[in-house]
Amino acid sequence: MEAINSGKKPDLQVLLKLDMVENELVLAEVSRFLPQPDKEIIDWKKLVRICKDCFDERYNFFFDGRDDTTNTARLINIKLGKVPILGIQVIRGRVTVSALDLFDNDFYRFFRICELVIPLRISSRQIIEEFLKNTLDLRSMVEKIIAMTVDVKDEINLLPVLVDRTPSSSIMSTTYSPPRSF
Repeated sequence: MEAINSGKKPDLQVLLKLDMVENELVLAEVSRFLPQPDKEIIDWKKLVRICKDCFDERYNFFFDGRDDTTNTARLINIKLGKVPILGIQVIRGRVTVSALDLFDNDFYRFFRICELVIPLRISSRQIIEEFLKNTLDLRSMVEKIIAMTVDVKDEINLLPVLVDRTPSSSIMSTTYSPPRSF
């Protein structure tokens, strides 16, 4: 999978390979230490957009060829909506970690999980320890998302496969011809 918006790919992706197809779990935008004033807002909007695109693509990929009209499929879809896509923005010596999921299976929610300050100057051991602890927490979060993703994908694989249907010959077609000018 990749971001739907052409030319709008993230600077960094963490991918999980399921059924021989890569699934995006984490997307990141990385900027300079001293960026232009509006760069943070531009990157944030881009990150939200590509996370949403990947979230939608994941549904299409996971349920491709499966019957998603059953009650079981609907429950699995709710569970899939709770598996977030992580968005990471690195700018001005900060790492902001956010997530996109579905709130009440109704609307998209993009929310901040944590913010890490990159210790550019070693001033104390405590600052380094805090940064390392937070990065390990982030790693743990990604591992949980991987486990949730694999679990949901395994459940979807148990859904019935749709049978190829041949198009009916009774389909009506309509042709539009623009009026001729005389």
